[in-house]
Amino acid sequence: MKYFILLFVFMLFSSISFSQNQGETRSDIVKGKKSGEIIKGKNVAYRVLKDDIYYMIKNVVIQDTLWYHFDGKLAPKKMREQIREIVYKHIKMEDLSLSYKEFEEYGFLAISFILNKELKVEKIMFFLEHGEFLRGNDERDFWITLSMDLYSEIEKEIMEMNPLIEEADKEWIREMDFTNGSFLYVKISYKGLLEALNAKESETKE
Repeated sequence: MKYFILLFVFMLFSSISFSQNQGETRSDIVKGKKSGEIIKGKNVAYRVLKDDIYYMIKNVVIQDTLWYHFDGKLAPKKMREQIREIVYKHIKMEDLSLSYKEFEEYGFLAISFILNKELKVEKIMFFLEHGEFLRGNDERDFWITLSMDLYSEIEKEIMEMNPLIEEADKEWIREMDFTNGSFLYVKISYKGLLEALNAKESETKE
């Protein structure tokens, strides 16, 4: 009987220990993955490509040549603000483990996408900066530790939103050749994310 009690206690502590280290053992994050791997979440899968600076991830369901796009332009201001707000909404303060001090030079997420004729987001690819090339390792990186399900939620909301685009911006956007390489992009800095979450926390306390 004592043996079974001890076994139960051992299994209980092992289970607690495992749950506390899930952030390090999860398989649904980009960190540590090789180029070409497919990373799965609960209901989504992303293919990853890696170069000297970025991990690039893209939903395997989206079939197009966005991997090979180079002619990118910064998205209109109001649209950038929309997308940043979506990203900020899906990340919680407890997800952050590093101060801005550790991201003075690096630490941003880039989201590239194309628009259809109705000016709605149709394709998305995430660029996650890693530090292996510039810092020698990726221990301080943040974006590559977020789950694929979180990226999927962000992606879905961006594709469902009604983009805020002023008439002057619509003119040059309609001239872009999205079929043959053009795309728009937004950059979200770790600093901006940290400031937004701090502001949200202050509002809640008030």
